[in-house]
Amino acid sequence: LEAPVTVLYVVFSGFFVNIKTIWVGIRWLQYASLYRWAFASMIWTEFGGNTFFCTQADLDALGPGVPCPLENGDDKVKSMQFWDISFEWCIIATAIFGVFLRLLALAITWKDMRAQLS
Repeated sequence: LEAPVTVLYVVFSGFFVNIKTIWVGIRWLQYASLYRWAFASMIWTEFGGNTFFCTQADLDALGPGVPCPLENGDDKVKSMQFWDISFEWCIIATAIFGVFLRLLALAITWKDMRAQLS
């Protein structure tokens, strides 16, 4: 049971597959992916609201006529399809998933303990 759930988490995280390329009928599963919320919070932390620049050495290494690949961090957040959720919601969703999974593990453990004691 773990492998299919993990595959769904990874596929719908937005790391390996762009969410916009997934069929619309199952795209809602992205909101059930713990990895998506954690990955989105990392993208927001690293890129959101930041400005980047390329030095002349960087531009020379890229080649003649190639512009700086990233100047505005918000553009990177948009390109990763995480613009529709905020950093705060990512943290809240990750915390909710953490509490839910802990309670689920506790319930399963409690059920197993009661069965063994009976």
